[in-house]
Amino acid sequence: MYLGWYDPDRKKTSAQKLSDASARYRRKWGRDARVAIVNAADNVAMDGIEVRVAAHVPPNTFFVGEDEELGEDRMAA
Repeated sequence: MYLGWYDPDRKKTSAQKLSDASARYRRKWGRDARVAIVNAADNVAMDGIEVRVAAHVPPNTFFVGEDEELGEDRMAA
């Protein structure tokens, strides 16, 4: 499941925006996001999150969450 996050604030870095999106995911679902899908312009490294670039994602848009396979692994742990 993924949460879509759009933040056009030019004063924030992509890392800050991804951190905000991840925090919202944590508040909403009670667990940490493991994957982020972003535009190439927003590609940043973040501890604990696998960042993937996708051409169909617009700039300043972040999809954070977890793949179903990753979610199943988490539930088994």
